[in-house]
Amino acid sequence: MIFVFSLISNNKMSRSPPLNITISNFPHRFFKPFNVICGLSYKVPFSRHYVKVKNILNKFSLNNSINDKYVLCPIYGKKQDEKLVPTDIQIGVTGKAKVTEPIKMSVNRELGEELGLIVPYNNLEEHIHGDINNPSLFVISVKNMICPNNDIENNVTRWWGPDDHYRKIGICVIGTKDEVMKVLSSESFGYRYLNAEKDIIGVISIPISLALQQTGTKI
Repeated sequence: MIFVFSLISNNKMSRSPPLNITISNFPHRFFKPFNVICGLSYKVPFSRHYVKVKNILNKFSLNNSINDKYVLCPIYGKKQDEKLVPTDIQIGVTGKAKVTEPIKMSVNRELGEELGLIVPYNNLEEHIHGDINNPSLFVISVKNMICPNNDIENNVTRWWGPDDHYRKIGICVIGTKDEVMKVLSSESFGYRYLNAEKDIIGVISIPISLALQQTGTKI
């Protein structure tokens, strides 16, 4: 079990300077920790892409206490001298459904691709629900998720085909610090990542209050 912590910044929708966060200050874990360059004071910016998740977090904060509530975020990186270097943190998960792909399957696939976590296939109907006013937005409790540890669990999140550009989705996986630490410390963390094709090198949990601050929301 390996943990690392840090800070990030960069924002397209807010005129305020992007926040830089120190990764080592927050619960996080890299998929291939021994191949990552990231010191204790290493800082990275937030990604500029957060329009959909901003709406999710705004509504969540209006209806729920956000004390000790974190949102899981993918850490993006790039290769540098055969090592991986963190470049930015994306708030929440965004993506597109595939053509003919059921929406709940697309949510689970994107979660697997970007966070290495999935909702067990038999629990999709129970734990994945779109917002009543905007069915393309989703809040999922981290305690209902698992790190897949075999090809059977991994493959049920697969769906091949072109993206459906009319079905964009935004997802926030939310939990307490203890809940996110539990999944980040899982022995099977990163199994799903072995088949990932994105430039994501790890996962970090950011306090919702900090994520809202980055999106320009007053709290």
